[in-house]
Amino acid sequence: MKRICLLVVCLFFAACWCQGQKLERGLLWKISGNGLGKASYLFGTIHLAPDGDADYIYDIPGFERVFGRVRQLACEIDFNEELEIEYPEEIQERMSLKKGETYRDLLPDEDYCYVDSVVTSIMGVGLDNTIYSPEELLEKLSGRLLAREILKDMSPWSVSGIMDVRICKLAREKGYDIVQLDTEEILVNVKRSEMLADSLVAKGILTRYYGLLIELFDDSKDRMADEIRGLETAYTTQDLNELSSFIDSADSISRVWEQGKMQEFRARGYTERQMAEIEALCGIGAEDDDYIGAGRNMEWMKVLPDIMAQNPTFIAVGAFHLIGEQGLISLLRRAGYTVKPVKK
Repeated sequence: MKRICLLVVCLFFAACWCQGQKLERGLLWKISGNGLGKASYLFGTIHLAPDGDADYIYDIPGFERVFGRVRQLACEIDFNEELEIEYPEEIQERMSLKKGETYRDLLPDEDYCYVDSVVTSIMGVGLDNTIYSPEELLEKLSGRLLAREILKDMSPWSVSGIMDVRICKLAREKGYDIVQLDTEEILVNVKRSEMLADSLVAKGILTRYYGLLIELFDDSKDRMADEIRGLETAYTTQDLNELSSFIDSADSISRVWEQGKMQEFRARGYTERQMAEIEALCGIGAEDDDYIGAGRNMEWMKVLPDIMAQNPTFIAVGAFHLIGEQGLISLLRRAGYTVKPVKK
């Protein structure tokens, strides 16, 4: 079930590869030295602000002061009112059902009825009116679930509570240039890493067990909502180590839950081969794909030195991009920069 949990967690943070490094307390960090004429700053965001309140940025020590000192903003993408990304045709095709295909063609009748009820409950429309491919539908379900369960009164299309949107808006008001760190190539690779279809095993078994996968999603949605609220609480400590500890704890709870569900499926009479396929489909026991987090950090480090050399820059990325041996703080320090938390 890690696979589905990651879909939701990635809406808040980058990825969870952050063990092994203790950092000073703080979400906002000053970058100096290594030939920089003026300091730049690194800030770890939460993509959906605590309680949907993007004004939380003003509770970050030194935020307003340092934001007034820079001349440009560098962020994952140039967040705007639409938050829409144009993917290349090869990705768009995999995000939609094939022409003339329906879920009645893909699913057995007993699966269709159950999946339809879950999709209708979360998305507001049933499978007969769904154009998304099975893997993309899981992504959409998690997004709508997030909006409904976590943000409560925020509509699925509202962006007022997204911290990154608020920061981009502030940058535009100040006339700053906005540098998008994620190129089209990076965005395509992120999408590929998110899509179940990229797994050779999943390609053959996704629809075979789709009803089961939706059952897992349905059973875990309350737990996922609790995890996200816990992440919000950990973020408000403004302590990256606390965030790391929370993720480790949540991961352990998820593994116990997954083991229980697998035992339940075995009791239903699934064969060992079927169980191996189910576990592969759910990503249980698989190595975590670190491209979304560490891989993107390495790509960004190819351009950040030039960006900071041109102008003092406010770098705003998901908080988990800062943590760990492959986090931006460590990478910047290894590149020769001095990186220290802003105290006030």
